[in-house]
Amino acid sequence: MTNGKKLETLEEIQDEMKTLSRKRDLAIIEADKIQKELQALSQKFLESHPDFIKIRCLTCGGKGYVDSNDGKKKICMNPNFPMLSCNGKGYIMLEKYKEEKKEE
Repeated sequence: MTNGKKLETLEEIQDEMKTLSRKRDLAIIEADKIQKELQALSQKFLESHPDFIKIRCLTCGGKGYVDSNDGKKKICMNPNFPMLSCNGKGYIMLEKYKEEKKEE
């Protein structure tokens, strides 16, 4: 990252650390954007795929939030069963059940 030049003074080292820190922060922001785009595309894929159906969230009952013990509303999340939580959408996508035909 120093492009072969030797950092000798404390100021040069601090400047290089700041520069690299800024680059890292921008990369994290970009990675977060890409992750959100991937999640949106994944959701769009599931909603348009014929083998998946949209059902009311099992955790929150379709409200998109759950009431906490202290009386506050929190976005629906169930860390024990994340695939059964809507994360505020009110619905989840599940694959249709297909019976396998048994050969006799």
